[in-house]
Amino acid sequence: MIKYGPKINLSTQLDMQFVGFDVDGTLVTDNTDQLPCRAFGAQVARACRKGVRIGIIGARGFNKTEHILRFMQQSAGKPGLMRYHGLANGALIYDAVTDTFVQKHVIPREAAVMITQYLRGVNVFHWVHELRGKDSVDFAWIGASGEATKTEAYGVPKDMWVGNAPSNQYEPTAYEPQESLVIVADGLSLSAYEKLLSIVDGYEAYGLKAVVYKTDEVADTRQVFVLNEKANKGDALATIAALYGIDAAHCAVVGDGGNDKDRFRVSVEADGLALAMGNAKPDLKALATHILPRQDDDGANSGLRYILENYTTAN
Repeated sequence: MIKYGPKINLSTQLDMQFVGFDVDGTLVTDNTDQLPCRAFGAQVARACRKGVRIGIIGARGFNKTEHILRFMQQSAGKPGLMRYHGLANGALIYDAVTDTFVQKHVIPREAAVMITQYLRGVNVFHWVHELRGKDSVDFAWIGASGEATKTEAYGVPKDMWVGNAPSNQYEPTAYEPQESLVIVADGLSLSAYEKLLSIVDGYEAYGLKAVVYKTDEVADTRQVFVLNEKANKGDALATIAALYGIDAAHCAVVGDGGNDKDRFRVSVEADGLALAMGNAKPDLKALATHILPRQDDDGANSGLRYILENYTTAN
């Protein structure tokens, strides 16, 4: 069952021309190599017959999204309507027709070198989401005290579908920042966080920012993301709309996580649609025009069908 959300505007007549989907917790279960259900593929084909563009705007990199993009392209049969996608939390805009990134928002190399050097020096567990060719690779700090200056003390997860944690299994490798998309520092004390902020502030002119993603109030530590301020799903949505030459008022977004709030705001402020999954966080549902069933109840499929039946005018 689909319900109205708090941001619904019943007086607006909407004609959706683009629908952007999150991946984890929306199209598939978190951190799996699953494909969306076949019924969703049928709705993608239906959308393309109506001239509605479909895209991914998710946190995953290309290597974790490629199989889903291929599934959707095969379902659609019209590459031009499945052309642009926001990957790596919006840091990358991927053009599926030319098989290239048409936009990258990366951390300046000098800043990445300084930040990772500092985090090694204070022996804080961290990882860097790094672009290597088209793939996004996590390099995690696996060094111990006494090895803090060794860039060789990093590792790549042996299973890319398992989240980063000190207890995970990693393949040791040398690492030097090249095209860093995000640096995640986990377990920062207040003093370490303040020092990190001072480093980041030195690169403010380059659009660098530090965001506290979550806190541990008992341990008084925080997990901090360092990234380009343009690396977010809201900017990715605006960029994709511009590339297609359509207004944000004709865009619908579907998602479940806290990192979807930016694109929900962009869509709602333009009088577009923002559909939250039933398993979405409460603060995201507060920004939604509609609440869908949960991911494991095929909420994304229900949402796309609902949009095509109620919010498109194309034949």
